[in-house]
Amino acid sequence: MSKRLTIDLENLRISYRVQGSGCPILLLHGGWMTGKLTWSKHYKRLAEDFLVISPDMRGHGYTNNPSGAFSSYRSLAWDMIEFVNALGLGQKPVVMGHSAGAVISLYMSIYQPNILARQVLSGVSPFLGTSEKFIRGTRAYFGTINPNTPPGKWAFMARHPVLCAKLRAVHHTSDWYDLLTALWPLRWSALKLDPSDYKKITCPTLVVNGSEDAYSTIGHACALTDMIPGAHFIAVPGQGHMFPIQKPELLHAHALPFLLSAGDL
Repeated sequence: MSKRLTIDLENLRISYRVQGSGCPILLLHGGWMTGKLTWSKHYKRLAEDFLVISPDMRGHGYTNNPSGAFSSYRSLAWDMIEFVNALGLGQKPVVMGHSAGAVISLYMSIYQPNILARQVLSGVSPFLGTSEKFIRGTRAYFGTINPNTPPGKWAFMARHPVLCAKLRAVHHTSDWYDLLTALWPLRWSALKLDPSDYKKITCPTLVVNGSEDAYSTIGHACALTDMIPGAHFIAVPGQGHMFPIQKPELLHAHALPFLLSAGDL
């Protein structure tokens, strides 16, 4: 069973769940989600080989956000860099990041190249916020593609009543709709990275993308892979953006051989 802990950083109290022992694996969730909501079905299997560390991002779940604002994915990455340093693990963690969590891991590996042992990036591309595929997927799910105006609360609840009930239940430091509203501009912010930034990544990287991902094409994910030195790519046929949450065994099948083959663990 996982247990929930907290750690205090400057003006930030991060809530996180832990389970297992061994090499630490940091599990990074996407926007509007929580560590437990995204990764709980992964804990048991991963804890057989790793010390699972599953934080709630700033303003999500049980983690506070004193300002109530989100300036950038880069600032969220620095939150996680400070979190890893504060834990004093004594060993570089490996990372699995999904969606915005993959963006955060990507920034971490650029800003602090020596902080991660390996990373698995799922559901991310260098064209988030800008590609035609992303815009179509956003319109289908949220009912709007206006970067300046998030979906209306009642309209979104009508579209996704089950999801909204879950979000109300899991977010304890922020109102779920206030959180959606605050994060909406980030959804449209393209990755502010140059080709030279990707070359700073030194940790082995695996990019995983469902062939039916509503926001990222296989071509987009391959483009990301090509920009990261030595990175590998795996396409998961017939799967969409949320397959790591819905079918964790599929992510394990592709990610665990990559993670467990590491000679540096």
